[in-house]
Amino acid sequence: MRRLWFPVPPDASDIVTQHAPLAVRLVKNYLHYHPGSEYLADDLLSVALLTIVQTRSKLKNIKKPTSFLAVSARRAIYAYARKEERADRQQTELWDVPDEGDAELADLYELLDKCCESTTDRDILRLREAGLTLKKTASVMHIKYSELRTRYYRLKKKVFQALQS
Repeated sequence: MRRLWFPVPPDASDIVTQHAPLAVRLVKNYLHYHPGSEYLADDLLSVALLTIVQTRSKLKNIKKPTSFLAVSARRAIYAYARKEERADRQQTELWDVPDEGDAELADLYELLDKCCESTTDRDILRLREAGLTLKKTASVMHIKYSELRTRYYRLKKKVFQALQS
């Protein structure tokens, strides 16, 4: 049996059973606002449950620590997701460039990459490519709609100018 990196309290299964709906709700809420992170759902649920077990075992005196558990689990979820997304950015290419057979499309992705000035611009294009509207993209990225719209249309203008030349 695999050893965990923290001591497991004897009532861990009871804690998980009692607070599993909280962990599921927190993960669903995170995935609602970060739609590109669905692949992390199982890991995020595990992190939330482990954090709840750890925190609850430390707070044996408190009868109803649900809000404290929710805050600690949410922090753990966000920290884990940020760490994983940072690692993914370092490992993967910027765009899902097609196979060598479609060189024209690969050149277009390269052009898009050259036109982007920041990771925010790249994220905007990725979300637009995924089919999100500008308003939904603004809410997902936590940017004002007017600022996102300005950035998007400047980027679009830059791409069209690059295509013309």
